[in-house]
Amino acid sequence: MEEEKMNLRLNMDAGSGSNPGDNPTNPVILDFDKVAEKEKAKAELPKQLQDRCRWLEEKFKAMESVDVIMELTLKI
Repeated sequence: MEEEKMNLRLNMDAGSGSNPGDNPTNPVILDFDKVAEKEKAKAELPKQLQDRCRWLEEKFKAMESVDVIMELTLKI
């Protein structure tokens, strides 16, 4: 009786995984286009971040210039 429970449990564990790749009759097939898209996105992210930082720096410099002009105008 105990051995039957153990065998049943082992069989259930082997075939009831939530990962479809665990089932040898239903192998997972990679979509290489999606993999390539992800790799391309990973490569583009640092450039996008650098561009955004450069844009922010320009905006802050412009704001500082306006502050200086306003201070000079108020002093006059």
